[in-house]
Amino acid sequence: MLKLGNSLALQYSTLDYASYGGFVNFGALTSAVLGGLKGGQYLLLANDSAMPVTLSVGNNGQSTNYSGRLDGAGGPDEGRQRYVGA
Repeated sequence: MLKLGNSLALQYSTLDYASYGGFVNFGALTSAVLGGLKGGQYLLLANDSAMPVTLSVGNNGQSTNYSGRLDGAGGPDEGRQRYVGA
């Protein structure tokens, strides 16, 4: 398990979220910034209180592919992709 305690902890890093058996926990966060996202594992955009988490991806300018399912709706955010959990 990777538990994020700071919304900017991975702002310049690419999260390789393939099916390695782990998962991401957003703790109490309601937003997070990832440098990039790749892999294909399902990612739930909700925190420990079941509140939606806004995820902004693309902060490091790298080209990556993510084929997994995000629980939420997407939309552009100043050159990045922004996803909001429902």
